[in-house]
Amino acid sequence: MRKSINQRFSHNRIVPQASQLDLSQDKISHFVRGSSNIKMPAELENSMKERKKVLWVIGDSTLSSFNDKYYYPRYGYGTKLAAYLDDAVEVKNIALSGRSSKSYTTEPQYKELLDGMKKGDFLIIGFGHNDEKTEEGRYTSPIGGRDKKGTFAASLYDNYIKPALDVSCTPILCTPIVRRTATGEW
Repeated sequence: MRKSINQRFSHNRIVPQASQLDLSQDKISHFVRGSSNIKMPAELENSMKERKKVLWVIGDSTLSSFNDKYYYPRYGYGTKLAAYLDDAVEVKNIALSGRSSKSYTTEPQYKELLDGMKKGDFLIIGFGHNDEKTEEGRYTSPIGGRDKKGTFAASLYDNYIKPALDVSCTPILCTPIVRRTATGEW
């Protein structure tokens, strides 16, 4: 059975089709005015009482905001996400320039993330190009999967994906950003 567009995009809840609703003018005006004769559906009432969903944004300079005085203002794309979302979502951009998936875990923003993620939230993870740095505090190996300690995959999974999934927050990987070498190789 083919699902309607409302059914597909309602997070597995069945949403009535417009043809199934009584949209007569008197019903709408009573509902809008708050008539005691017509009750708001319980699911709608409960969802209105829920807190806003949070879109957590973490990563490096590609997502972060800047407070510097370069000739042109600079900002990562994480600073502009709220312009594309409605008021039902609060964007918390706690990305930090220059951080790798490993070094970010030493920052106060990492604790804020772990303490703040809740069920129904989303987490955009944008690390990658600083993980190649050779400093011990930032480097993660590109070789190996999430089960091999010290790898980029393990750092992403252990530090971000698993903690998000543990609280029913949806992780979204927007990584890695690749760098070109001096010889033009990727």
